[in-house]
Amino acid sequence: MSVRKSVLSGIALSVALVGAGSAIAAAHPGHSEPAPGAPADAGNKKVVKVDTTGPATFLVADLNGKNEVSNEGKKNVGDQDGKAKQIIKIQGNQVSFGIQWNGIAAPTAAHIHEGVAGKNGAVKVPFFASPLPGTLNAVTGAVTVDDKALLDSLKKNPGNFYANLHNGEFAAGAVRAQFRKVERADVGSVLNNGDNRFFSFGTGNQEVPGDPAKKVNDPDGFSIFGLKVGNDRINFSIKWSNVSAPTNGHLHKGGIGVNGPVVADLFAAPAGLPASVNAVAGSAAVPQAVTAELKKNPIGHYSNLHTTEFSGGATRGQVFHIG
Repeated sequence: MSVRKSVLSGIALSVALVGAGSAIAAAHPGHSEPAPGAPADAGNKKVVKVDTTGPATFLVADLNGKNEVSNEGKKNVGDQDGKAKQIIKIQGNQVSFGIQWNGIAAPTAAHIHEGVAGKNGAVKVPFFASPLPGTLNAVTGAVTVDDKALLDSLKKNPGNFYANLHNGEFAAGAVRAQFRKVERADVGSVLNNGDNRFFSFGTGNQEVPGDPAKKVNDPDGFSIFGLKVGNDRINFSIKWSNVSAPTNGHLHKGGIGVNGPVVADLFAAPAGLPASVNAVAGSAAVPQAVTAELKKNPIGHYSNLHTTEFSGGATRGQVFHIG
């Protein structure tokens, strides 16, 4: 099948799948947690022994800076303007996480610590420990935890554990909160970033070779971009699978089968996003001339997800509009 036919068929399928809802939710049921055997604390392409059998337990924490405690026991030492929400799902030995934040600088690490309110404790479950791009405001992902006793304790006594989000300004912790158990929660709900009406479904075979020094076309890769296009800003959510660590998410100007210039930088992570992360959301400033052209001619633009393995582009998809 030609690239043009592949793209047009994909768009037609996407329209049927998306409807009025989120592209990620509609096209990839269960997007809020990886499928069995999907990436955990290693990269997407490494086979990980993941056991997701048995019932799921859902925990939630509403984080703020006032809950932070210094090593000397001093309270209220975090980011006073910062807030965050963390949702985790424990099933088998997999811990899926969704984290959304506002009012703080880009996180550099996210952990589960053991410790009651007002007391610091040791890290028990690390989610990631490398800086995130400044344009992001949410991530989802998953890690495997082989310590059954730890997970049993977390499920039975969630209030004895707390979520902690760190950043460059508050290395010891910007925002914190104890966990509480809820009947059910959608880990992927943290990616909701507005009423998306522009989408792209990216695959490797839509990539067009350019610079011979940069590899393109991950044959197994797949991505979904959901976009809310404003006057001078684009809110975005991006989900991927079967690719190495993403380094850039862009929008380019260019029709089917044609390469074009970058017109919107959504995120940049030169060393690659943490291997445990499988989706991101955020907001990027964009010139009004770009958003106007994107609204007028979405199919004349495409998303491009670059990775550590395919620096020229792992997955690409033409943008389309619904509603």
